[in-house]
Amino acid sequence: MDGVELEMHQEAVKEAREEGRVLTGIGIPLRLLNYKAMGSPIVRASTGQNIATSADGGYLKQDEPLIFFEALRNKLMFPGMGAKFLTNLVGDLPLIQGGSFKAAWFAEDESDTTQKETLGRVLLQPKRVQATGAFSKKLLVQSSLDIERLIESDLIAAIAQALQIAVINGAGTNEPVGIIGTVGIGSVVGGATGLAPAWGHIVGLETEIAIDNADGASMSYLTNAKVRGKLKQTEKATGTAQFIWDKNEMNGYPAFVTNAVPSNLEKSTSGKVLSAIIFGDWSKLYIGQWGGLDIVVDPYSLKKKGEVEISVLSQYDSAPVWPAAFSAMQDAITA
Repeated sequence: MDGVELEMHQEAVKEAREEGRVLTGIGIPLRLLNYKAMGSPIVRASTGQNIATSADGGYLKQDEPLIFFEALRNKLMFPGMGAKFLTNLVGDLPLIQGGSFKAAWFAEDESDTTQKETLGRVLLQPKRVQATGAFSKKLLVQSSLDIERLIESDLIAAIAQALQIAVINGAGTNEPVGIIGTVGIGSVVGGATGLAPAWGHIVGLETEIAIDNADGASMSYLTNAKVRGKLKQTEKATGTAQFIWDKNEMNGYPAFVTNAVPSNLEKSTSGKVLSAIIFGDWSKLYIGQWGGLDIVVDPYSLKKKGEVEISVLSQYDSAPVWPAAFSAMQDAITA
């Protein structure tokens, strides 16, 4: 470009910079455009956030100063519960479980037997989690919000939510095996088709860990809001007015809530109405991350629709290094 075309492009770049935008193509400044002469805008189908559909972005078009409220999401609990995050990993990460020797008593002339420890291993391997969104360039110029940062932030939050759900109840196909699906954790069973949680179940979760000598310093309960509501109304024993859930504690241990803990489990003919209650030493839970967050902003693939696509991905895996440090009740009825 040269002459008038170059001058106009430079003016468009300047306009975009003043508005907090980055111009990726050849620009025409706003002052050069005559919207009235162009007639009514053509409405096209959109694959991502756009200004034409209210719920997809039209609500962000500024007529008056606006206030943006983030979406309601499950609470992220693991950082505050003692789980260990391992970052910048390279290659697979083996977590080695130590064995133990046993001593015995012998007669004076009796010979001891040479022993060896039996070691175990849990292997963390990178698994990809990804979220992708898009927004229209028309939305970009008609919103006072930094729409690109907003979309990126929400995509990152979606990654965090997906990670938490997988750590708790992942199926192991392209995702981590969740705690409640891990072989070797303790189990407290309510009934053939589930049972309302009672004081005995809560104490039983602690006992399952203690009998394996796996109780530690970061012990706490984790469940969902339905279970909390049920246990706040359930007495430890009839007529005591002492309720199982009291001041965010149960059985003397902290109790946490996130609706990432499933409430749609099924057992026999119960239907998908059962909830999980997890107890454990959360310092024995390891969550690994390979690299950082990979954020790709693509202004080209959807250019014919005037859209910019954003994709966020990362690589994670998780596992309890000692499954015996966790126990779960997976058939709690809350209705």
